Amino acid sequence: MRILHTSDWHLGKKLENKNRLGEQTAVLSDLTRIVKEYKVDVVIIAGDIYDTYMPSAESEKLFYDVISDITSCGAQIIIISGNHDDPVRLSASKSICSNGGVYFAGSGLNNSVPNGKENFSARLVDLGDDYFIFEKEDETVYFGAVPYPTELRMKENVNEDETYTDKVSRYIGNSLSKAGDLPVVLISHLFMLGGVPTEAERPIDLGGARILPPEIIPDNCIYTALGHLHKRQVVKTSKNIIYSGSIMPFAFDEAGIEKSVTLFDVCNKNVKNLQVVKLTGYKNLHRIKAESFEEVEEKLQGLDGYKEVLITLDAPSGDRIKEFVQKYPDAFFHPTFKGVESSVIGRKSLNDRDLFKQYYLSQYGKEPPKDVMELYLRILSDIEVDV
Repeated sequence: MRILHTSDWHLGKKLENKNRLGEQTAVLSDLTRIVKEYKVDVVIIAGDIYDTYMPSAESEKLFYDVISDITSCGAQIIIISGNHDDPVRLSASKSICSNGGVYFAGSGLNNSVPNGKENFSARLVDLGDDYFIFEKEDETVYFGAVPYPTELRMKENVNEDETYTDKVSRYIGNSLSKAGDLPVVLISHLFMLGGVPTEAERPIDLGGARILPPEIIPDNCIYTALGHLHKRQVVKTSKNIIYSGSIMPFAFDEAGIEKSVTLFDVCNKNVKNLQVVKLTGYKNLHRIKAESFEEVEEKLQGLDGYKEVLITLDAPSGDRIKEFVQKYPDAFFHPTFKGVESSVIGRKSLNDRDLFKQYYLSQYGKEPPKDVMELYLRILSDIEVDV
């Protein structure tokens, strides 16, 4: 059985003020090509399909067009929600999608095998809220699914006597409770110890409290398909704990990093032929550092895609920057000035932690105490608000 692992589409996400839906359309068209070319049986989308709880109509249309294209290639799809997704809104089409080979994991979403058309290369034989069992010829694979886990999403009260690690371990155990001796592919949206985030990701880990050790992954999991972190990375090779990474670069610290999907076969209850397949269709990102406009001009020559220009100047030069912005519409200028420790940063570029620090400083003249900061981040995480 051939499986494709992807995540973090973030449909509708912009780069500063640039709409990138056209790029996302091109990348997902390439992903569909890969599904067809490599004869994929099951596609895993490990969360953060959208960038916000209320995606645009254009973003939703793209999502439905893509899953229709993928299933028309003979592959079925398992989808979990990430921290950027509204799980209810994401799965609103489940009753229609399930008959078309698209399945959403989450509380109360699935309860019976649909009577859809048998035009898929693998057959769904059983499913529940948090698991799916597919078979193809002599191979049967159990897919356990744990969407982005918080008490609110899992519809349970907060238990202060249970650590986050213990809680997620319990969720994973529940999702695998019917696996028996079947090979297990676990799907989740988590921040694992050893993972490296990018500038585009929300840094809510509650001071490390939401970072999970690889040991929570049970030994019967032959592959763990993770979403959440945007750089493709292997957390633990021996257990195939892998982030597929985002489908395109969303922040300039990803400049030069190729985006991809991960393909693998399950054969005789083991992972075989694991490979990384490059995605195309997105514009390249470049981060340029310079100390003069002449140096900027020189470094911009011949560069395609979007450019972030970090320029250090002797003094403000608004007219010159305006001139360059008009000349290079795909370049974003961020000036700093010599002798000044830091530049003025726009609020949109600050993460949740730094925004709260800035506010607290403005009100009380000092940084927030550690316990206040952790409480703020916990509340923000539990109510699922994107700032």
